[in-house]
Amino acid sequence: MTNKQVIQAKAAFQSLPSATIDKAFIDRSLDETVNYESSYLKHIELITADLYVEVMTSPDFKEGGLSVTYDRSVYKNLAIQIYTKYEDDKLSDLMGFSDGIEDATELW
Repeated sequence: MTNKQVIQAKAAFQSLPSATIDKAFIDRSLDETVNYESSYLKHIELITADLYVEVMTSPDFKEGGLSVTYDRSVYKNLAIQIYTKYEDDKLSDLMGFSDGIEDATELW
C-alpha cells in the first residue's frame, strides 16, 4: 500500500480531487508513491490534518438525490488534535479560523 493509498482509504477524503491530495504530499515533502512504513506516520498524520482542513473549507453540495454535508467542527477538532500532537505551525492558523458565518453588519 502506497502512502497515497493510506490517505485515500479514509472515507472523509473520497470526494477530494486527486490533485488536492497530491498537493498535500508535496507540501509535506513526502513521496506519495512509495510503500507506506510506520516511519512515515508523522507525515501521514500531518497530511491527514491538512486534508481535514480542506474538507472543512469545502462547500456542501446537493445534486439530484446525492447530498454531501460536512460537520466542520468535527474536522476542525481532528486537525487541531493532530497539529497539537506534533506542535505543527499550522495550528495557529487554524485556531483563528471561524467555521461559521459571522455577523459583519458592524463593519458597514
